Amino acid sequence: MNMPVHFDRVQVLSLDMPFILGKAPPYVSASLDVEADVAPVAGFIADTNTVVLVGHGVTSLGRTLSEAYHRLNAFVSEVRRNILAEQLAALKGTRPAYRSDEEIEAMHRFADAIIYPTRAEQVMHPDDA
Repeated sequence: MNMPVHFDRVQVLSLDMPFILGKAPPYVSASLDVEADVAPVAGFIADTNTVVLVGHGVTSLGRTLSEAYHRLNAFVSEVRRNILAEQLAALKGTRPAYRSDEEIEAMHRFADAIIYPTRAEQVMHPDDA
């Protein structure tokens, strides 16, 4: 009997999500009613641009509406990749090869320079320029 897979966060397969989001999305418990009291959000909202409201939905922020929409689409696309990768891996009896936390942190550090470069040369290796 196949048991459903439980996800507690979206893993990263692609280069897209870390570079486009630039920061890891926090996951807000379903027990927290942010519509009734937004005070608990104040502690982390400045440090992110995409928030996952478990059991409810996703909220993305940006400097423009276009940027927020781009981030939301990047997150949703990564969710789709996770689902497909888990399904295909289950068929093969393997596990998906998700990116490491170190890789993701490096991508977050250079996200702005890659997504919105003033000059796209040597972005991941600024000391080599």
